[in-house]
Amino acid sequence: DILLARGLLSTKEFVGALERQAMQIIYDLFSWKEGEFLFQERLPRRRTIPIAIKVDFLLMEGMRRLDEWQRIKETLGSLETIPVWTGAPAEAPQGSEAAAVYALVNGRNTVLDICDQSPLTDFETCDLLHRLFTDGKVRSAGRRSPKEILEDDDVRRLLARGRAFYQKGRFGDAIPFFERILALQPDHAEAGRFLTRAITAVQNDLLQALGSPNAVLRVDPGFRLEEARDLTAAEGFVLSRVDGRTTAKEITYICGLSQTEACVTLDRLFRRGILRAGPDKEAAAPRPAARGRAEPLPPRSKRFTLSLAETPLAEIFLDLAKQRRTGVLQLLSAPMDVRVFFHEGALVYATSNMDSDRCGAIMLRKRRITEEQYRAVRETAEREGLLQGNALVKLGIISPNDLIWLTKTKVEEIVIGLFGWRKGTARFFETDLEGQEIIRLKLSLGRLVMEGTWRYFEADEIAAALGSRDAVLEAVEEPPLTRRELELTETELRILGLADGRRRPAEIAEAAGLQELEVLKVLFGFHHLGLVRVVAGAGAEQGEEAARVLEAMTAKWEEVQRQNYYRILELERGADRREVQQQFFRFTKRYHPDRCFRYTDRRILDRMLQIFLLGKEAYEVLSDPERRREYDAFLDARGEERTAAEFQEYVKPRFEVSEVIKAEEEFNKAKALLFSGRSADALPLLRRALERVPDEPDYHAYLGLALARTGGEYEEAVASIQEALRANPRNADYHAFLGETHLRFRKKAKAERAFAEALEINPRHIQAKREYLRLREGRGRRS
Repeated sequence: DILLARGLLSTKEFVGALERQAMQIIYDLFSWKEGEFLFQERLPRRRTIPIAIKVDFLLMEGMRRLDEWQRIKETLGSLETIPVWTGAPAEAPQGSEAAAVYALVNGRNTVLDICDQSPLTDFETCDLLHRLFTDGKVRSAGRRSPKEILEDDDVRRLLARGRAFYQKGRFGDAIPFFERILALQPDHAEAGRFLTRAITAVQNDLLQALGSPNAVLRVDPGFRLEEARDLTAAEGFVLSRVDGRTTAKEITYICGLSQTEACVTLDRLFRRGILRAGPDKEAAAPRPAARGRAEPLPPRSKRFTLSLAETPLAEIFLDLAKQRRTGVLQLLSAPMDVRVFFHEGALVYATSNMDSDRCGAIMLRKRRITEEQYRAVRETAEREGLLQGNALVKLGIISPNDLIWLTKTKVEEIVIGLFGWRKGTARFFETDLEGQEIIRLKLSLGRLVMEGTWRYFEADEIAAALGSRDAVLEAVEEPPLTRRELELTETELRILGLADGRRRPAEIAEAAGLQELEVLKVLFGFHHLGLVRVVAGAGAEQGEEAARVLEAMTAKWEEVQRQNYYRILELERGADRREVQQQFFRFTKRYHPDRCFRYTDRRILDRMLQIFLLGKEAYEVLSDPERRREYDAFLDARGEERTAAEFQEYVKPRFEVSEVIKAEEEFNKAKALLFSGRSADALPLLRRALERVPDEPDYHAYLGLALARTGGEYEEAVASIQEALRANPRNADYHAFLGETHLRFRKKAKAERAFAEALEINPRHIQAKREYLRLREGRGRRS
């Protein structure tokens, strides 16, 4: 939708891209060795764009790719192979996709690395490398593990590998790559965001497997440590500490690894079925609660319970602020329990039961302390029953004054992290905060919401919430929070001033000199805070603007109707092919029909579409040397003032462009219905398409096939397909359609001849080959 709205793709190119995408997805299925399928006899309710893909072609191409993959694998040996040039690097056309692949052959990247970073599909990339190996242009320089990280690995390779592991759900394998990027570039925002998510995912997976961090760990009875050959040093070290009495939390303290490394290792052992979780040690032998742990909340004071999947967190925060509530907001998503404290609508404190949200862990994540210092803090806090913040002061790592800063940072991180939750429960308890062991901090609700939105919401999720990435927003007259409560930055205030109910995010970004994604996230934060409201989505405009555009498009349409092709594209008679292309590109940017995506007035759509198609017609004539010579001769004979319509009348019977477009739309719908087994529904569409464009062979061929499949008149079906064959006798599909028609009416000899003719044109035609062999075998049995 975004590509269409920006005019980067035409509708035809968009549908073609969808077809290629669907075909690529299906081709990948051919390599699956196992799995499950579920067939639903209905289309999904969400918007779908029907496309027609021939199943026989998919089958043939899928099988061909399977054969090719086998040859490719034999040549490459392994995806871990490192290709290097045997001589000077080969040259590919500048800017081509092959050139991008060639640049990735650098003596460090494996075949898998190149696939991760290539603009081509995995098959196309490997096929290109296969040809380079076969031609002797590259050779193998050994192998390299996909998990291996070298000192000279660049950020591009590290990010591609980390994201590849992350997208496959292998979060533990992804973490070292993001950590390495941050060691090279500490401010790398994408790596930092992925690292936080990966660590959180590993911890969540581990806690789900454990049930509790105090669960006793046990080795699966069927596992024998002495028989294991593929354990890493970390896995072996952690396993050696599992004795049936030690908890997961205790093992993370004593195993000598960082908390992240310990969690990753434990998670990997659980996934492999080597470890099992036993009973909760705390529950079996309850101990006094550690200092700072929250007491159970009084059930009588509960005011509401909401689902975070249905109610945005920012909306809950804002409601509590507007009502000036005092109490505790408890947020639960097992095993996480976070409590946010409000005093007269102001957010003043937050606590969490997660070790990753404690002061020491936050200091470690921010690289303010070392791993050794973190272990010392944990041991001191556990031994003496202290909060980690107090343990940091006791050990002299921070000063007492720094503790206030650290506590505020911890609370902010806890609250901001909540915006990453996509499910859970929110319960508010209206209770007095007196007696609660909290520090009432001065926190900005506006800043926390803006930061949470920035970190945890991506463009697609924002677009879904706003209705479109091109949604138009305007500032509200009476915002729920004051400027002091919001603490907006100068950049944010500038963006808010540009949200005037007329500009889209892209236009605001251009006016402010910022990136569009940055502006989109800021606007979404404003929307969360009730500072702006959506006044129009993609395709909407104000009434005055629509009237101006309609007037301008009508005037332009009247103008181009009076012009010849050169004037339409603003060209001189002597313009060369390159100038024609450049002018048509400029014309497309101004009048491309996909610009109509932002307008709701159908009259504007029709006008722009007519102008664009006339410009396209001019380009097709002027860019074709033979047709251009014919056109120049027409102008020389009839005069420069002759219009495009007069030329069309001169060379061929004129069709209304709108009729051609409608016919193509009806035909495409009919094909989709025909291939989904709804031939009766396809018939009226095909007849209407033929009424609009009577000499299109495809329409005749498919009408005949639809008639045959619905049991219509045999003579009419055959005549319709033969009409298509008269226009295009070398079309294998038409012959196959004719064969199917004969076969459905039990004319087997004629059917066999028709299928044989289809195979003569295309020996790999699946349907013709299958039916022809079946008919031959049947005839052989009868004889």
